Parts: sequence; structure tokens; C-alpha cells
Amino acid sequence: GHGTREGAGSTQSAEAINDRIKPVASLEIKDPNAPRVLKTGEEVYKAVCAACHASGAAGAPKYGVAGDWAARIGQGFDGLM
Repeated sequence: GHGTREGAGSTQSAEAINDRIKPVASLEIKDPNAPRVLKTGEEVYKAVCAACHASGAAGAPKYGVAGDWAARIGQGFDGLM
């Protein structure tokens, strides 16, 4: 007959299914009248830069190691970014 075939169902866990269908982006709407809170340089470094520059991951010049930065400094601001 044409009953249910063995193996036709999903063997994925609920977590795997949720991961597969999760949104690829998100949107945060902010109040344009809210006071601006600026981050310090240290806060920006920790949030954005430290992941690579603290350990030298993927060849990133390490923070505090002048020799790692020497070639890039001569390229100016754009070379450092």
C-alpha cells in the first residue's frame, strides 16, 4: 500500500530545526530622541577589536606589540583600519 514510509519523517531535533529556520538578520528600532550614550575607546576595543588583536588571531597585529604594527603605521589611518 501507500501507507507511511519508514524514514520519511524528520530526525532533526527541535533545536536543529529552530537553528535552520532562524532569521538571518535582526532589526533594532531605537528612539531617535533618546540620549546618546557614547562608548569609550576601551569599550569599543573590547567589543570590536579584542577578539583578534588580543591574541593575534588570523595574523592580526597584537595590541601592545609595536613590531606587529610597524608596517601598517606607515600606511596611515586607512592602513590601520
